[in-house]
Amino acid sequence: MGTMPASDFPSAAGPSGMRRFVDLAEMPRRTGTTGTIHLISNDRSAVYRPDAPRKKETSARMTIQKTTRFGRWPFGLVLIAMLGVPLCMARAAEGAQDAEAFIVGLAGQAIAALTPPGISRDEREIRARVLLNDNFAVPAIGQFVLGRYWRNATAEEQKEYLELFEKLIVVTYVDRFSRYSGERLKVTRSVWDKESGDTIVYSEISRPAGDPIEVGWRVRKYGSSLKIVDVLVEGVSMGQTQRSEFSSVIRNNGGSLSALLREMRRRVRQET
Repeated sequence: MGTMPASDFPSAAGPSGMRRFVDLAEMPRRTGTTGTIHLISNDRSAVYRPDAPRKKETSARMTIQKTTRFGRWPFGLVLIAMLGVPLCMARAAEGAQDAEAFIVGLAGQAIAALTPPGISRDEREIRARVLLNDNFAVPAIGQFVLGRYWRNATAEEQKEYLELFEKLIVVTYVDRFSRYSGERLKVTRSVWDKESGDTIVYSEISRPAGDPIEVGWRVRKYGSSLKIVDVLVEGVSMGQTQRSEFSSVIRNNGGSLSALLREMRRRVRQET
């Protein structure tokens, strides 16, 4: 699994809360992109615009009309640019379909692996860890969440931090799915982020009681694989939210990373 610099992640302000990110990091693969899949969540979270190519093509045609009188080369360059617009959008559309299928499929996998009765908690944790590392860019997310303190940490502190970060998500995964009560996930739309190349897949999670929750999944391509690099609840980045809380814990303890590690150990013990 590769890592990414913190600057690659989207910036979004949000309220503090370690639990919110790890709760939403539990979302589970299906073969298509329509229909509904059962899923669990107890938190809330924008659009592929098919008219974008037409707008760009119109602009390109206007440019052609203005430049043809200057010779054949400007016309040829503009024609190439115009032809490249639908090609780019076709690739974005294909990427969006792959990302949507990935999210829906992950939901199905998580339910199949973590909700059957009769399996032990240890077995659930093993299955959750596999799902997490196969589908989330855990080291990259962990480094982003720790921010500038990652660079100042020793190799031993970095190792323990990433181990605790993974454990905290896994135990929360298992805890939430143990209380699964038929929540359903339905993909509603997706947005291609041209700057980062990510696809944000938006879903609606309906619950037996309460209003539906909108959750966005920022999906990034790593070679031939797709990984989730952030989760957005009602537009708020859970990575940014947890980063703010971790930073607050460290600042309130004199800039000591060891204080954060102690708190993470405590939370892991509390959840198990």
